[in-house]
Amino acid sequence: MRWCLKSEVKKVYAEIGTLIYEGLEVEDYSKMIMTFENGAFGAIGTSWASIPGPSTYHPHQPRLRVFGTDGTLLVDSLNQPLTICGRKEPFDKVVHYDLSESPLDVMAKRFIDCIIEDKPSPITAEDGKAALE
Repeated sequence: MRWCLKSEVKKVYAEIGTLIYEGLEVEDYSKMIMTFENGAFGAIGTSWASIPGPSTYHPHQPRLRVFGTDGTLLVDSLNQPLTICGRKEPFDKVVHYDLSESPLDVMAKRFIDCIIEDKPSPITAEDGKAALE
């Protein structure tokens, strides 16, 4: 998030717990809220606590939602639409994209290409270190 927002994290609030799987040696739920120096907020949640049911919602589906001053970007990795919703001139635009290749594979290929072609990586070692802090 700090890379996308081009701002450092100023404050973090986080919670973890074991909510569903009693006796599990690790937590099955986490939530983190970050406040950035530029005033933006970010939240990350992970969970094994979702219980599968008959609904169309997939409990372990990676999703991304970005809310901005001019609109919202929604990414649903299971159904693969990219939805853009405007605020000043309301509209919904759905963009379909190919997820046949793993995002991890795509990142690895780009990293290897940077090495082979002697190009700088768009994400620096400092970015990687800061993500772990």
